[in-house]
Amino acid sequence: MEVSNTPPIPAPTDMEDEGNIDKHVSSDDDMDEGSDPDWDNVASASDNGCHGDGDGDQKEEVDDSGGDSDEEERDLIIRCSLSLGRWERYEASLEAAAEVETGKQALSSTQGLAARRQIFNPREAFTLLSRELLDCLRARNVDCSVETGGDDLYHWIVDLGSFSESSALAKDMREVSRRYFYSTVRLRLRFMRGLHPFFPPSVEIVWPHFKGPMLDAVASHPMLRLENWDPWRPAMETVRQIKAFLEANARVDLDNPANDIRRHPHSTYSPLERGLARLEALSGVLPTSLQQPEVAALYAARDSYDKDTARLQALAEAGKKRSRSEPGSGKRTREVVWARGTGYGSGHDKSSEQWDAKATDAAQRARDSEIQALLEEMYNSLVRELGPRLLLLEEEEDAQVLLREEGQQKKPEVDDSAGPTAMEGVEMMAAAAGAGAQEISEAVEPAGTGCGSAATGVVTLVEANAPAAAAVGGSIGDETEPRLGAERCAAVLRDSCLLPFVVRELHLASFTDMGARHKYYLALLALLRELCRPSTHDMLWSEVGPRPPGQGGSEPAGPGHSVATILTTALRSAAKLYLSVLGLATVQAEKGAASAALGASTSTVVPPTRVPDRSAIAAENAAREAEATQRITRIIMQIAAYIDVNTPGGGAPAAEAASVIQATQGASQPHAGASTAAAAAAEAAERAASGAQASTSAAGAASASAEGPSLYVKTLKTLQVDAVSGLGRAHHFANQARMEQQAPRIRAVRLAKEVASLESLLPLSESSSIFARVDETAVQLWKALIVGPEDTPYSGGCFVFDLYFPPQYPNAPPQVHLMTTGGGRVRFNPNLYADGKVCLSLLGTWSGDRGETWNPDISTAVQVLISIQSLIMVPEPYFNEPSYESQTGDRGKAASQEYNKNVRENCVRYAMLDVLRHPPTALADVVRTHFRLRRDALLTQIKNWADDGRPADSAYATRMMDMRRDLETLIGAL
Repeated sequence: MEVSNTPPIPAPTDMEDEGNIDKHVSSDDDMDEGSDPDWDNVASASDNGCHGDGDGDQKEEVDDSGGDSDEEERDLIIRCSLSLGRWERYEASLEAAAEVETGKQALSSTQGLAARRQIFNPREAFTLLSRELLDCLRARNVDCSVETGGDDLYHWIVDLGSFSESSALAKDMREVSRRYFYSTVRLRLRFMRGLHPFFPPSVEIVWPHFKGPMLDAVASHPMLRLENWDPWRPAMETVRQIKAFLEANARVDLDNPANDIRRHPHSTYSPLERGLARLEALSGVLPTSLQQPEVAALYAARDSYDKDTARLQALAEAGKKRSRSEPGSGKRTREVVWARGTGYGSGHDKSSEQWDAKATDAAQRARDSEIQALLEEMYNSLVRELGPRLLLLEEEEDAQVLLREEGQQKKPEVDDSAGPTAMEGVEMMAAAAGAGAQEISEAVEPAGTGCGSAATGVVTLVEANAPAAAAVGGSIGDETEPRLGAERCAAVLRDSCLLPFVVRELHLASFTDMGARHKYYLALLALLRELCRPSTHDMLWSEVGPRPPGQGGSEPAGPGHSVATILTTALRSAAKLYLSVLGLATVQAEKGAASAALGASTSTVVPPTRVPDRSAIAAENAAREAEATQRITRIIMQIAAYIDVNTPGGGAPAAEAASVIQATQGASQPHAGASTAAAAAAEAAERAASGAQASTSAAGAASASAEGPSLYVKTLKTLQVDAVSGLGRAHHFANQARMEQQAPRIRAVRLAKEVASLESLLPLSESSSIFARVDETAVQLWKALIVGPEDTPYSGGCFVFDLYFPPQYPNAPPQVHLMTTGGGRVRFNPNLYADGKVCLSLLGTWSGDRGETWNPDISTAVQVLISIQSLIMVPEPYFNEPSYESQTGDRGKAASQEYNKNVRENCVRYAMLDVLRHPPTALADVVRTHFRLRRDALLTQIKNWADDGRPADSAYATRMMDMRRDLETLIGAL
């Protein structure tokens, strides 16, 4: 199925606005000055019923003198036939272009769902849409006119008229007609080729300019969301629903000069306003203006449209049935007790639907590509509206490097009186404009992208004359497009969905995700950096709270999130840690490369020329991604430093902020003591891990979100992730690390991203947490501590694991060894052996189903740790034993209780008492703090465990109480 948002060949999409403007505008020259025109004879889009396709050369004048109706009918038939011919030829040209292209276009998740529902082939969908448009043309409706954008059938231009005389909109449109000489509301609809009618069209208001966020409210109308989209509703019925909404709620901004369509024939809305409205429609994020009662009432009024609930429910149910339909589906599957991915169960239905990682990644990239293009357009629009901004110091140095490398030192001819300072400003802004475009599009890799400069300040004033400002800001966009002006632009940005969207994307992002999706995040951060100017920077400190009751959309969970908080705490500390680890790993890689080169120089054998293999290609891709991720870190540091200096009420001193920028030099040099404690302390919200946490307490997480983080979370957040020295001296895999002959860069880049993401991805709560330490001198060695989840026999225990990432990583999974085994005497779980082996499909220690095994593209060490926490440390680990999942009767329950009793005792003896007496050096502060803060809860838990086992085994209860007293004594000595 061919699916396209943008035709591969150019289409005259806006010709109808220019070629047919005379239909809507009466010339001032035709009226005597001071005389009132005959408004009843003013031309409008609805005067002649439904128009054709906007091609003036092939239209014939309609005889208004009441000529023969048969001849009018013949003319209409001819026009419809000509239109259909042009539409078909245009489609044929697209099909021919599609045949040349290779590869199947990826679809986003919503588009993919629509594609699965689609029952028509492209030709049938084309016929359906063309038939509906031709019916409209023949009907000659006086209240609605439709024409196509050029020859593209999937692009409709709709003019609405004949509003109810009692409506305020009708009164406003009469005033529009008097002032601006047109009397219709114009809409632009774009249907998605290949997915119509099962995917909703985009709807945009072209003119007039309405008061309030009407453009946004229409673009993101609930009727146009996939879950509410009725594929059997005619397109013109959708238009009528939009018209009814406008008629009931819209008021024209009569004094807005953009309503003059002679000066602004394409749209009365600026490109920035249109981009923000489209962003709201694509992301589902609601605007900040929704806090205003009148805006909330407007958005609530959208829900009053006619909806066939039964038909939508039937469509959804049909999709579920198709996804579940399989051969022999009438059989009941065996109840599965064991956790998937732990590698033991025999009752799993191999034919059940499984997660497709590649399809998910393709859908994410398709969604990213669509929003990325929109963000880039908004970036250009913002620069056009606000002009050049003051450059951050590091941006200046990047621009100077760019000028040198590209040979652009030659100065343009200007008046000598401008002086050298002004001339430097011209060059600097031109280079900065080029650098910004590079960071977004990655068309050219700028030289000097190593992260550092010998900066001594943070922000510097760039002097520029008027021609320079025009060169940067004035050349972007069509001058016929309306402009907002700086003040109005800032107000529009504040009221839009941009801030909630940015906060959501940054709050939920991990550094691993940002590196893998670097093009998307570069576009997002470049746009955000444009807000670092006095007229707009107050948005950076605005907090985004929960969505208002009764409203849909996706909002960040809980109050207190702002761009400033996220960038100056979690993201900046992650960026610094990334650069530190990447620098250490790069040194290792360089040493390995030098050793390899030395060995090659002593060899007399001339290696044959080979075609680059997969490993070489992977290394090249890793290097490219590393450069892009370093650009991400650079922008994060720049924005964070700007926030430090400009924080309301006084910020960090300039010298301190400058040191933050200088920290970006660390990409090529080892940085000792890469602790993230100071920056992470201010992070208030508990992050959700990127994996299932079946055993953690949902109630505790909800409480932490609603009431703020507990003392436990606040204290241990500063200790969750760190890079330390000497970790390899007491590490299970120390010998493997020392014997390595190479340190591949692809592993270095991957580990740097994963370490930087740990702080945002690892779970931290009183119910269960994960902590990690990385060796400063051997970043392939990690040590992790998992606190056993509540409601399991592991609750409160500290289980230590050693991780090793071999040179083949990420193509091969990491190696994991459990250190908490009582000296090899205890097997804590069917998946946790007494010799320390961890049995998990993700590690390759058991053959799992598709989606459960290691995938180099998406699997990470965090997933391994969370899988151990949530899939192995479960409430009833007995059923992880091979074939035991079938023992669901009394016998199985009794065996599970006995198994849990032994696990509980060993948990207290080895994961509490022993680890507290002999804590691992790198994690000693975590162990002591954990037991000190959880003292009362743990002592109560052990007593409850003793009481549970007392009726059947009094000796067990005695041992548990004795260990409870020992634990109380040890904690008291802390």
